Amino acid sequence: MKPEKKPKRHRQQKKEAKKPLRYISSLSLAVAVLIALGSLVLGQYTGGISKLGSFNIKNTFASLRYQWQRWQEKLVGYSLSLEGEDGYFPESCMWRIAPDDDGPHDTGSSKKKFAQGSSPLWRVRTYEFWDEDDGRWTKDRPVACTIEHALLSSRGPESAWTNNLTTNILDYGEYRVMKNVWFTRGDFYRLVEQPITKSPFKISSNIDMYALVVNNTERFKENVNVTYIKGDVALVDFSYFTHPTAIGHWLEYLLPMMSARRIAGRLQSPRAVIIMHMKRSFIFEWVRAAFGAAFGLKKGTHLPPLIFQEEVGSYWDQIGMNFEGVSEDEWLCFENIIAMKDVIQNGTTTAFGTEAQHDARLFRERMYSMYGRTLKPLPPVDTKRNITLLHKSSNRRITNREDLKKMLSLYGIVSEVELTSNVTLSAQLDIMARTHILVSSHTSGLANAMFLRPGALVIELVQRNWLISLENTFLRQTQTLGDVRHVRWKATRLHEGVYIDPDDERLFGGELWDGENCNVEECVEAHTYVDIVVNLTEVEALLNANL
Repeated sequence: MKPEKKPKRHRQQKKEAKKPLRYISSLSLAVAVLIALGSLVLGQYTGGISKLGSFNIKNTFASLRYQWQRWQEKLVGYSLSLEGEDGYFPESCMWRIAPDDDGPHDTGSSKKKFAQGSSPLWRVRTYEFWDEDDGRWTKDRPVACTIEHALLSSRGPESAWTNNLTTNILDYGEYRVMKNVWFTRGDFYRLVEQPITKSPFKISSNIDMYALVVNNTERFKENVNVTYIKGDVALVDFSYFTHPTAIGHWLEYLLPMMSARRIAGRLQSPRAVIIMHMKRSFIFEWVRAAFGAAFGLKKGTHLPPLIFQEEVGSYWDQIGMNFEGVSEDEWLCFENIIAMKDVIQNGTTTAFGTEAQHDARLFRERMYSMYGRTLKPLPPVDTKRNITLLHKSSNRRITNREDLKKMLSLYGIVSEVELTSNVTLSAQLDIMARTHILVSSHTSGLANAMFLRPGALVIELVQRNWLISLENTFLRQTQTLGDVRHVRWKATRLHEGVYIDPDDERLFGGELWDGENCNVEECVEAHTYVDIVVNLTEVEALLNANL
């Protein structure tokens, strides 16, 4: 049996697309189908398509999709999406959600399950990993995807950095470097020789570090099963982990981390990255690429090893789980853990320091470079501008979207797109690169505003009663760039907010719960599940004032 074709590690543009997808003819589709059918027949008699396994209808359509995708790529000149196989990964550790995993599902009230910590998104997923030796996907996790591999090269005797393994916390304002941090059974500990009055110490809003008082550190070391991890390890706590697909909040952590590493002189990628509370399925291509840009990855290189916690079906249980592959009786001692102060700890939410603008622009430039693109200013508008309207199909929808599109068409050519985790970052960068005006409700897709070219304009449509501290997320990021204009329209009238759940309207739909007072979890959740009625006159005035 021949090995499967290895999926492309980096979905990058090989050459400028000369034929947009709309020009792919029906003849091309017919050719792709014939190729797929021919491959199927050949595979049945020669074993040439080991990817398909036994012949069945599901596998037939999988092959058709695969061959059609490859045929499109040849025509348009760049790669399209194959779920789970795109982008940057740690070396020899590529994963995807298994084809036989039936995905998030719900058997009852989503809101009730969310309150209990068991949202459909949080159920345990089944993964496959790419086996480089056998050239196929397998459910056997390779060594490179284990904590053993991530930490093996960093192991060393404690004398390699200090003989005193008590914990020391160095505070640098926006970030901390914590030396000799201990971990076991899902919790972090600081080793101290005298009792301390304030415990636990807040590493971040979601992570505590408990005091562990020992009279004799040498005796303690001799009596525990401990592995010492030398070098810098980045600790990442996604502050809003109950909303794991809210990618804009990743930049609130990674942009400051990029600045902190530059200021501290730690320009090399960390030895490993600990990702707390999140599942592998949440670290999709967009997120991995953002990590790569923050750590200065070059095109064709790899992410540092990523360390995850064991997966369970509730996020309230997930936050206390042990690391994958670490036994219950094992301790880890990290020489240096670097952690940012998150937004809930009043930390900064974008690049900072005297070179903040440089860092933000460098982040954008790296994202383009990692995918084989060169960042250039937008060309002058000869005829009409390219206007991209981001669409949502579940919530924060624009109820008068057709009227909005009609108004926007007076200013340019309107393209409506919905950006999901299944749209490759390569394709998302292409969309942003050709966009003069980006129009969107306040939603995750606006994180892509960081990839707009200099001279672009963002029109953000914010839902009524949205918490003020949250509504500034994307504005702060684009303002740091300094070369992308960003303006907002916010729904303020009762009729401009349409609640999807009538109970939300009954509880939070009045004037009391405005953007300053909607600071409890139930209110924030209620105003996540709303739709927007846009005031076209006011949005048009914004356009006219900023063009």
